[in-house]
Amino acid sequence: MTGVPKTNDKVLNDFMMRAKTLERLEEYRVIQKYAHEREQDIQLLHKHREERKMKEEISRGKGLKKKKVEEAFVRSQSEADLIEETPEEQLRQLDEFEAARFGSRDSDSD
Repeated sequence: MTGVPKTNDKVLNDFMMRAKTLERLEEYRVIQKYAHEREQDIQLLHKHREERKMKEEISRGKGLKKKKVEEAFVRSQSEADLIEETPEEQLRQLDEFEAARFGSRDSDSD
């Protein structure tokens, strides 16, 4: 074994081997601790890199799908067509609502 001096005393040899083993175990623990911290740093760097890439894509306009004005107008127009009420029907419903809400008072007259 390297690093352990050879002596004739068996007890001393055992003690020296244990001491050297404990030193190596402590060194191994320290190395493992640093390796774990390094792995965490690498993961954090990858996370930050991905976030930066996403922000760059958004700032370039690639990450967002822009809705065209025409598409929004067609959609809102198609929703309005589903209602299928005439203006007279809408006014009648408004009058009924006002009568129910405000009573028999005529809110339109001055």
